[in-house]
Amino acid sequence: MDAFTHAIEAFVSKNKSEDTDGYALAAVKLLAQNLEEAVSDGKDVDVRFNTVFASYLAGLAFTKAGVGYVHAIAHNLGAKYGTPHGIANAIVLPHVLSEFRFEMKTNLALLADAAKVSSEEQSEEQKAQAFIDYILGLQKKFDIPNTLDALKKEDIPDLAKAALKEAHWTYPVPVYMENEQCERLISQLLSK
Repeated sequence: MDAFTHAIEAFVSKNKSEDTDGYALAAVKLLAQNLEEAVSDGKDVDVRFNTVFASYLAGLAFTKAGVGYVHAIAHNLGAKYGTPHGIANAIVLPHVLSEFRFEMKTNLALLADAAKVSSEEQSEEQKAQAFIDYILGLQKKFDIPNTLDALKKEDIPDLAKAALKEAHWTYPVPVYMENEQCERLISQLLSK
């Protein structure tokens, strides 16, 4: 899921290029074809290789294009609560995609096509939602929660401030959030 996050954030980045798009799309295709099998039964060496190679391609993409709010929030969850990076990314990813699904719909639709989770009959918005639903489905299949038990409501303002500082200083995010929006997004990670 960390590799998916790297590929997706690179693909929606303002710093994306033809090269980074190629790496990101290839990573998404390979992950969509191999990740579930790699997680359920890692004995197939070809499947494992394809998953690792997808991670490498996603790394090439984000190294040049950058990452975004998923990483900014995940880094701060890791710093505050010790949440492992890959798990934090996996928890945050669908929330950020849902928050910006309209602003990123063209890119999300292309990712849905790459992952083969959309159809030609679907509109761009439907394809974008299909991709988000696919990510949510993987999260569920892999028993990754969509909330963080460690998160405390009183920490949200500081977490949002730190995430925005990180993202606005260094990341080519497609849309910049205001503090209130970021706090609302992080609040979605609260366990009930």
